[in-house]
Amino acid sequence: MLFIPLFLLFLLLLRDETLGERRVRRFLEWRMIPFLKGRRYRHEVQSYLAEIKPERDQRLRGAASVLIVLCIFLLLATKSIFFAAVVSGSMEPTFERGDLVMVQSVYKKVHEGDIIIFNSDIYAYPITHRAVEVSEKGIRTKGDANKYVDAWTLGEEDVIGKIVTIGGRPIIIKDWGVFFIVENRGEALPLFGSDYEKYQLFLKVLRTYGLVISIISLLIYISLTYKDVKTSKEE
Repeated sequence: MLFIPLFLLFLLLLRDETLGERRVRRFLEWRMIPFLKGRRYRHEVQSYLAEIKPERDQRLRGAASVLIVLCIFLLLATKSIFFAAVVSGSMEPTFERGDLVMVQSVYKKVHEGDIIIFNSDIYAYPITHRAVEVSEKGIRTKGDANKYVDAWTLGEEDVIGKIVTIGGRPIIIKDWGVFFIVENRGEALPLFGSDYEKYQLFLKVLRTYGLVISIISLLIYISLTYKDVKTSKEE
């Protein structure tokens, strides 16, 4: 239901002409230009229509910008897209320990070759490996740097999300993941540090209030964009 009022706001950006102006423009396009074809006033009418087109294109660009910002806000607020810290070197050279990788949980259908993040009963933290076999029995995974396939078989419910890739390459923020992980001196396995707990708390707050913040920010953005369009027309 949220998308209905937001879609109406999007249409409002495109509705910058009065009904009378639209009728005049259509009359000029459909009636006057054919009638004036070959006459001296035809050039003046076409010049007027040429002045209208840039204003209409500007409104379309502004409306498209609003839609993009809206999508980003909603994806972040619902945690449909997030970054995960890489806590081991099992996926080298695709990405390394300490990197942040972008994950999406909107479409979680797994295919062979996809890099997925999933929960495991063996480790206390999510694992990021590549799916090497998908069958009715489940999903088999393997780290790119590992020699053997992982011992476990995953179900679809174990998958948290899929790594976002462009041209087969994951979206990575190099080395920023080190702020969220720390070595456990008593064990060989890396565990999440205290900074990760702060990060998780921030995500909980974002999920709780993110939608409200997104709507307020979107309304402010629409208002400013609409004022810019009006100012450009007056100039």
